[in-house]
Amino acid sequence: MIEAIEDEEWVYWCSDDKYPIRLIVEKVKELLNYALTASEISGLLFCRTRVTLDRPELALHPNQRATPAGEILLERKAWYQIWIHQFLRAKVLRFLFSQLPAQVPSAKALDGLKNCIEKPEDYHLFVTQQNFAVFGESTKRGAITRNCLESIARTDIELPEWFRHSNGERITMGQLPEETYWQRLRSRLPGRNK
Repeated sequence: MIEAIEDEEWVYWCSDDKYPIRLIVEKVKELLNYALTASEISGLLFCRTRVTLDRPELALHPNQRATPAGEILLERKAWYQIWIHQFLRAKVLRFLFSQLPAQVPSAKALDGLKNCIEKPEDYHLFVTQQNFAVFGESTKRGAITRNCLESIARTDIELPEWFRHSNGERITMGQLPEETYWQRLRSRLPGRNK
C-alpha cells in the first residue's frame, strides 16, 4: 500500500472502521501546513480522546510544543491512538506494520500487538491539546453502530438488508470545544464584540 512512498512523505492514515463526523477543516489544514515544515514531527493527530485525555501521565510526554498559531501539541509516548485518523510519515506506518506478525487472528488483536512494539525514539507523534475533529466507530463486532446508521441515513447510500439495523450503541471519539475556532473568529469581527 505504501511501498512506493518515500519514508518522509506524509500520508493521511485512516483505519477503515472509523469515519469523520466533524472536522474543523481550516484548523486541520493549518496544523498540517505547520507539520510539513517541522522535520522532527513524525505524526500529527487532531483528536485527543481516550487514554491521551483520560490518562495523560501514561500516554503523553510532559513537554509541550506550540505552533506559530498558538496551538499546543502534546507528544505521545507510544502508539497510543494510532488507529484514529491522523497524518503520519510513511516510515511510521512502514515500521509499525513490519513489526506485526504476518498473520493476525483478528483486528481487535492489533491493539495488544501494537502495545508490544517499542516506538523508535526518533518518531515524534503528536496530538493536539484541543480537539479539531470528532470521529465515529462504524461497527462493533460486525454490527453497525447507531451513529453510523444515522450518518448513512442522511445520504443516498443504500445498505444491504442485513446491515440496516444498528446495535443501538453510539461510539464516537473526540469532542469539539464549546467555542469553536469559527465562533472565536466571528466574535472578533467589527460589531460582534458585545
